[in-house]
Amino acid sequence: MNTNKIERLIAMAQRLMERSHDPIHNLSHVERVSVYATDIAREININEQDIVALNIAALWHDVARGITKRPSMIWMVLIDDMVSAIMLWFATLRFGLFGSVAGTACRLILCKSLGTGKIFTKVFLRKKNRTLLNILTDADRLDTLNIDRFNEACALAETSALYTLGYRLLVWFNLHSNYLKMHTEAARKKLGALIRELIHWMQKIEVRAWHIHQFSADWVKRTEIAFYHLLE
Repeated sequence: MNTNKIERLIAMAQRLMERSHDPIHNLSHVERVSVYATDIAREININEQDIVALNIAALWHDVARGITKRPSMIWMVLIDDMVSAIMLWFATLRFGLFGSVAGTACRLILCKSLGTGKIFTKVFLRKKNRTLLNILTDADRLDTLNIDRFNEACALAETSALYTLGYRLLVWFNLHSNYLKMHTEAARKKLGALIRELIHWMQKIEVRAWHIHQFSADWVKRTEIAFYHLLE
């Protein structure tokens, strides 16, 4: 494992993410995903080489967000993982980084993609690496409930009616789909803690007032109840 080349690859991801125009998918987001993924992996005794691959995948999985100056809550979701995987693959070629670590990181991002991910998983991932995909997916979904991301989403929602709708759809999707269903027990524990923090955040006077103004008191009440149901 070439440590120097891996460090350069990580540094490149950080530079690209610093230029992201999407405040929800920025450097802070991918760094948190990396921390979540590492913590979960160590808790279930994943080896260090696979943890390095997870770390690379976490930091690179949203670099495609930097190719557009206008953040998108909808269409980029459909292509960002695939484009990010291709960008990572070209970067590994540029640095001459070959082997299982780089290859695994590329495949993990590709197989995480929405819609086509299941097909790519069957084709490109061996069974033992599907645990790594579950960890990466769990880590990314955990960060959906990060309070900083919600603050950024609220700020974005104030800029246009489209982003206001996007925020509302994002909350609805998180609460009324299987999106927050975790694959690992370690992630489930973290999820509970994040939900409690988010409920506490939404009960702050200024935060609650903002949501009532944007969506109505009834929407806020129903949303809080839905978050409590997630804890059951």
